[in-house]
Amino acid sequence: MARTGIELLPHACRIVEVAPRARLFGGGAPEPPRVTAIREIPYSAGDPEALTAELRQALKGIGRRASVAVWGLRSTHQAFLLPPAASADLEAVARREARTAPGGLPAPPLADAVVAGALRGGRRQTGYAAVAADELRARLRPLVDAGVRVESVITPALAHALVASQRRALLPDALAAVLAVNAQSTAITVVHGGVVLFARELPWGDQTDCPAGGRDPAGRAAFATRIAAELRRSLVYLRQSQNAEVSRVFVCGDFADLRSLTGPLVNELALDVETLDVVEDLDLSRLPEPSDSLRSRLGAWRTALALAVEVKPQPGLRRRDPRSGAPPSAPVRRIAAGAVAGVIVTAAGWGVMGYLWSGVTARQERLRRTIGVLEPELRRRNEARHRGAVAAAREAALAAFTSQGPRLSRIMEALSQAAPSEVAIYSLRVDPSAASWHLVIEGQAEGTDAGAAHDAFNRFLKALEASPLLGRPASPPSIRARTSDPAGAVVETVEETPTAEPAPPVQAVETPRPAPSGPAYVEVARDGRLYRIPLRRQSGNLEAGSRAEDVRRLTDAALAGRAGRVLPSGVANGVAPGRHPASLVEFTLRYEVPR
Repeated sequence: MARTGIELLPHACRIVEVAPRARLFGGGAPEPPRVTAIREIPYSAGDPEALTAELRQALKGIGRRASVAVWGLRSTHQAFLLPPAASADLEAVARREARTAPGGLPAPPLADAVVAGALRGGRRQTGYAAVAADELRARLRPLVDAGVRVESVITPALAHALVASQRRALLPDALAAVLAVNAQSTAITVVHGGVVLFARELPWGDQTDCPAGGRDPAGRAAFATRIAAELRRSLVYLRQSQNAEVSRVFVCGDFADLRSLTGPLVNELALDVETLDVVEDLDLSRLPEPSDSLRSRLGAWRTALALAVEVKPQPGLRRRDPRSGAPPSAPVRRIAAGAVAGVIVTAAGWGVMGYLWSGVTARQERLRRTIGVLEPELRRRNEARHRGAVAAAREAALAAFTSQGPRLSRIMEALSQAAPSEVAIYSLRVDPSAASWHLVIEGQAEGTDAGAAHDAFNRFLKALEASPLLGRPASPPSIRARTSDPAGAVVETVEETPTAEPAPPVQAVETPRPAPSGPAYVEVARDGRLYRIPLRRQSGNLEAGSRAEDVRRLTDAALAGRAGRVLPSGVANGVAPGRHPASLVEFTLRYEVPR
């Protein structure tokens, strides 16, 4: 019976029908399956009615029972090592672990799937995937309206796990990464024995990332380098968070030249890279039209082919009640046990009832003891997992910072060019975050007075705002002004010498100075703190003060000349040079620098 696989991408809907081949007479090996129909329909999430109309025409002569992989869903993928148990118990424990795991789940109601893997160290490796049920139903609505009977619906990560499992004959227990590069989306999936350990969807591809220069060799090389860097960052995070080492990379998707990605990936990762653009397990001798579309772009059809070739559909996402993952309460268990006991009494008598009741009671006691032992251990592991995830994320971000070294050097060059001679930077701190770097700059600006220091700081801030690397600060600058107090009066030491005649007194004209008025400082609130900036006050009338200063200087000069006093060194014409204390403005600037 022919099977149909559908891959619903953000920009296209790909449909493949594959007919399995029966075994030959005599029990020989079965022939490879044959592709009987292929279709590719342009798609836009904003116009689902157009997809429904196109599907009704495209599905003529094609089987309506299909397995579907849907891109662009808000999803989460987690992997656990759980005690061996029956399928129902394993699903309940996996859902309970997923609720307490770091990262959280999409908003309920949920559609989820539990994938049981191999036994590793006496525990079952189990994968858990969940998406928002309402969003999934909306994305599948055009297919259902067109008459498609969806047998199984999965995420791209689960589909890539299926692609990797079909290559398991070559690598039975290898840890593999699947990289799918499409026109408007890219996915990175790490799989171990059919269980998804890491999944990441990127909302960009070769057309959205470099639409203008993506067709020339330079544009393709730049895009390949970016893909290699993203894959390396993901594998570093996986190695530090789960201590898992990937041994092989599979590449597929509708990228025009998949083989151009192998060189950058091998140089960046030092791993074996295999492109899935050739076929060895399908019969392509008699392809339907358009056959050239499948032969030349086989890597683009790999996900849909994997869904169609699989004889037994993979466990898909199913909507569940929010409380279905919780274990039944004690009253419910007692009622169920009583109902079972009543049926057994009616059918077989008290003897059979007593035997079965004793077995149920013993199992309940074992389960209670197991839960009592596992709950403290579960809490400790959750706390350790959370601490390890936070530390691993920080280490991965710092390790990935090596690729940002040229950008940081350009930022430091921009700081050195923007800083005038009055500004000194004594602290530069960089902290990583999810998509950017937190840059904290501390320094000081110096001037002869508070106004000059503020002017130097403002010139430095405007120069940074004009830089394309920094721009405006992420938060208002934090500044603190500091002005030194004027030095005290200079005490002069003089030596008296006898004179022939006393010096006539010099009449000094005293000009009274008006008392200072106005505030002595200005209060400024920055970052939740209150700063006081002292003001330089002008005393009285400037012209009157100047005349009084001139009179005092003439008086001192005349007294020194008449009495023959010796002035201290450093004083010219009887007037000591004035001393202006320097003013400082200490500042702190914060920037968000994109990666």
